[in-house]
Amino acid sequence: MTIIGSNAGRNNTADFNMFIGTMVGYDNTNGHSNTFIGYYAGRYNSGGSTNTFIGREAGRDNTSGGNNTFVGFNAGLNNTTGHSNTFLGKDTGVWNDTGNSNTFVGRGSGPFNTVGRDNVFLDTYSGYQNTTGRENVFLGSGTGYENTTGNFNTFLGRWAGRFNQTGEGNVFIGYNVGSNETGSNKLYIDNSSTDTPLIYGQFDTDSLDINGELDVRGGINIGANYKIGGSTVLSTEGTMSTLVGANAGTNNTGSSPTFVGFNAGLNNEGDFNTFVGVYSGQSNTTGTNNTFIGMNAGQFNVSGSQNTFVGRLCGYNSLGAQNTFVGQQAAYNNTTGSYNTFLGRTAGYANTTGIYNTFLGYAAGYDNVGGSYNTCVGRSAGAHNVSGSYNVFLGYEAGFNETTSNKLYIANGRDANDLLIYGDFSARRVGVLTTTPGYPLDIAGACHATTFPTSSDERLKENVTQLANVLDKLERIRGVSFEWNELYESFGRSTGRKEIGVIAQEVEAVFPELVTSWGEEEYRAVDYGRMTGVLIEAIKELRAENDALKKRIEALENAAD
Repeated sequence: MTIIGSNAGRNNTADFNMFIGTMVGYDNTNGHSNTFIGYYAGRYNSGGSTNTFIGREAGRDNTSGGNNTFVGFNAGLNNTTGHSNTFLGKDTGVWNDTGNSNTFVGRGSGPFNTVGRDNVFLDTYSGYQNTTGRENVFLGSGTGYENTTGNFNTFLGRWAGRFNQTGEGNVFIGYNVGSNETGSNKLYIDNSSTDTPLIYGQFDTDSLDINGELDVRGGINIGANYKIGGSTVLSTEGTMSTLVGANAGTNNTGSSPTFVGFNAGLNNEGDFNTFVGVYSGQSNTTGTNNTFIGMNAGQFNVSGSQNTFVGRLCGYNSLGAQNTFVGQQAAYNNTTGSYNTFLGRTAGYANTTGIYNTFLGYAAGYDNVGGSYNTCVGRSAGAHNVSGSYNVFLGYEAGFNETTSNKLYIANGRDANDLLIYGDFSARRVGVLTTTPGYPLDIAGACHATTFPTSSDERLKENVTQLANVLDKLERIRGVSFEWNELYESFGRSTGRKEIGVIAQEVEAVFPELVTSWGEEEYRAVDYGRMTGVLIEAIKELRAENDALKKRIEALENAAD
C-alpha cells in the first residue's frame, strides 16, 4: 500500500491501494486495489474497488463504483456508483453518476453523461451533451455533440450527427455528415453537411438513395496519502526510472520505465515502457515501447512490444505486438494477435491470434478468435464471427450472426429487416435489401434512377451480324401478366403486385443471348433492355411485309382498272 499527501487515505482500512495527493481517497474505508493520483482524486470513495483515477479531482465523488479508469483533470468527477467506465482527458465523463461500461477519450468527451451506458466517445467534445443515451459509438471531434437521449447511433467523422438530439439507430459517416439530421434510422455517407449526401438511406423503410451516377460493371437484376504500511519503490537497476507503488518495478532492469501502481511492471526487462494501474504489465519481461493504463492492463504480456492498452483488464493475456486496445476487457484473451485496433468495452474480447483487425464499439468483434483483416464498427458489430476474415460490418449489431469471410454488412440491427446493404467480396456482389445477390448489384425492391446508359459504341464491337427472321421467333414468346410466388419471396424480394413480362425459358429457346442464370438452382433472368434490338428488327420485318402487301394491292387495283 502506498499513501502520500495531506489527509490522503485518512480513513482507509483496505489493502492494495495507492493514494498520492491532497485529500486523495480521504473517505476510503473498505475499497481495495485502487490507484488514485492527484488533488482530491477519489476523495469520497468509500467502498469502490479496482479503480484507477489520475488527475486533479478525477473520480472525486465516486463512492462504490468499481472497475473504473479515469485519467485527466475532472475526469469522472461526479461518478458515484457507475462502474466499468474508461474516461481519458480533461472533463471527460465529468457528470457521469451511475452510467456503466462507457469509454470516453478526448477532452470534454461525454461530460454531461449521467446514466448513459455502453457508449464509446472518441475525440474532443464527442457526445458532449449526452445524458442518458446508450450504446452509441461517436468517433471524431464534436461527433454527436448535441445527442442527449439518442441510442444505438454510430457517427464517424468530425461533427458528424452534431445536432441529432434524440434520434436512434443512425449511421453517419464523414466530415460534418448528418449534422442537421434530427430523425432516427438514417444512413448518411458524404464529406459535408449536405441534406443530399452521396449515399442516403432509411433503415426503417428499407430505402437507399444514391445522389450521383452509379456505374455498374456487369449485370444488374432489379426486383421490386499518510503512509500506512506497504512500500514505495523509487529506483532499481534500470536507468531513468519512475516507479511509484508497492512492488512497482521491483525487479526492473529495463531503461526509461514509468510504472505506477501495485506490482506494475514487477519483472520488467524491456525498455521505454509505461504501466499505470494495479498489476498493469506485471508479467512483462522483454516487451518494449508499451503503454498499459488501467488495473490488470496487459498483466500477462511477456514479450509483446509497441502495444497501447487502456482500461481495466484490457489486453489482459496479450503477447502480440503493435496492438491498440482501449476499453475495459478489450482484447481480454488476445495472445499472439498483432496489428489490431480494438476500441470499446469487450471489443475483440475473445481474439487470440487474429491480426490486422479494427473493432470499434462495445463488444464489437466479441467472439473473434483467429479471424483477420476484419473491420467492425458499431455496438456488437460482428459479435459472433469467430474465424471469418476480410469482413466489413458497419452499424449497431451489423453482421451480428455472420460467421464466414469476405462479407459486407451495413445495418442498424441484427435482424434481416435491419440490413440495408449486403456484399460478398469473394463473389464481387452487392445486395440492397437482400442477402442473396445474384449479380454485381442486386436490388430487392423498386429502384429509381435518372438513366441506365449501356455501352454500345460500334468501335467496341466485332463480328457484327444483323438479326434475321425474328418474327417467327417472337411468335414463340408470350407476353404475360403474373405475380411473384413464395419461392421468389424467400430470396428477400417484393411480391404481391401484378407484373408484366415474359417467360425466361421461352426467350432462352429462341434468343439464348438474352438469358442469364443466378443462384445454385440457376434461376433464369431476362435482359429486357437488350430485347430492344430484337424488337427493332421485328418492326423492320413487319414494315417490309406491309410494303410488299401494299405493292400487291396497288398492282391488283391497277389491273382491275
